[in-house]
Amino acid sequence: MNKKTTHNPIPSGTKTLQDILPEAQHSGRTPGTRTLKKKLVVRDAASDREALNKIDQDMNKLKIDELDLDEEDERDSLILRLQEVNEKLKFKLKDLEVIVEKTVEKAYLTGKEKDDGEDESVKEKDRQIREYQAHIEVAKKNIKKLKSRLNALTNMDKMTQASNELRDVQRKRKELEDQVKMLQKYQNKALKSKAQDTEYEEQIDRLSKELNTLREHYKKMAVENKEKEAVQKEHHTRFVDAREKNSKLKRILIAVKNNKDPFADLHNPEGEVESKKKEVEAYESAIKAEEKRHKLKLKKMEEDRLKVETEIQELKDQIEEAEKENKETADKIRNKKKLVIVKREAAEKNRLEEIRKAEEEKQRLEEEVRRKIEEEKEKELKEKRKLEGKGSNKDSDSDEEKKSKDVHFYDNKKSDGSKSRDGSKSRDGSKSRDGSKSRDGKKKSKKKDSKMSRSSKRSRDSTPEKRSKRKSMGNSPIPASKKAK
Repeated sequence: MNKKTTHNPIPSGTKTLQDILPEAQHSGRTPGTRTLKKKLVVRDAASDREALNKIDQDMNKLKIDELDLDEEDERDSLILRLQEVNEKLKFKLKDLEVIVEKTVEKAYLTGKEKDDGEDESVKEKDRQIREYQAHIEVAKKNIKKLKSRLNALTNMDKMTQASNELRDVQRKRKELEDQVKMLQKYQNKALKSKAQDTEYEEQIDRLSKELNTLREHYKKMAVENKEKEAVQKEHHTRFVDAREKNSKLKRILIAVKNNKDPFADLHNPEGEVESKKKEVEAYESAIKAEEKRHKLKLKKMEEDRLKVETEIQELKDQIEEAEKENKETADKIRNKKKLVIVKREAAEKNRLEEIRKAEEEKQRLEEEVRRKIEEEKEKELKEKRKLEGKGSNKDSDSDEEKKSKDVHFYDNKKSDGSKSRDGSKSRDGSKSRDGSKSRDGKKKSKKKDSKMSRSSKRSRDSTPEKRSKRKSMGNSPIPASKKAK
């Protein structure tokens, strides 16, 4: 077995940070600096020294033994150990970078405050820093090599495993999609078949017809079987009689050929008994053979009967299933019809409720309009009464003109009330049907109304009570206040 050895990526003869930076502990103790800065530099140097010691200890622990890469188990252990080494090298690299940054900052800060005589020490430290950076680059290259080895060992297996899993998942998904499509097709077919009630009725009629035909066929077969059995029995009896006659005739022929008496057996009772025994045995064997054949035939007919009965039972089951499905579909259709009727009734109820509310609103508006008209009428009557009381001492012509004006005003008010129902507006209560305004039309209508009011007033005053009242009013003296007016 070929074994491949792997060594520590950092060579054994590599110098540590303490060897590279021997003056790290004395970096903050240069003469000429201030006391406070000296203390800070000494403290930083001590922390750096501790970090360097810790890193050296970790590097001494990182040693890779000989591993067998051909065996699978050892390869897994190698991968794990390489991963651990990689992680530790990463942490070490980070720590080294931090230390380098600190040393650079220290060198930069301390270099400004040092005297000219200290330039050589600064150059020496710069050289040491460059060497340190070179070691860091070497460590980075070793880390990259380890990563490439690790990826070469693990990536291929992972990729193949992932690709296989992906193919399996895609195949399962495709199978599930095909199953879903098939189920949807079956569901659509079932819904279409359930939606068509005529197909169920036709199927039920067809199955019932097939069942009736099979029943009739079964009855015919049973009748034919009975007839065949009767014919078979008759043939069997005839066959037995014919065979007996044949055997007798054969014996007679044999006796005639041998010049013997054909009826000699009658005189020989023992020979007759033997012949009868043989005949009986022959009959029994023939009967057994016939019974066997008859049993086979009956068995076959019984099998045919059972087969027909199973077919009838299957047809009955199919009819029951079809009736059950038909009943379920009928129930569904009935429920849907009920839902439709309920929805229609609810919609009709809502519509009637809206109509009722609209009618109530209309009646309310009409009542308001009627009430307003009555209030206006009452106001007009009150004004009339006031005017009649005030103008009782005036002449009859002026009184009639005034009353005609009042009647005209009342008619105009009435027309305004009727127009307010239709939603039309008028300024002086006299608006034409076409919405046009004209002064001449108003004057003519006023004249006509005054004439009509005068004639109506005269007709009203023609009664004897009104005439006597008017005479009394005309003969009564006029008060001084009214004369002054």
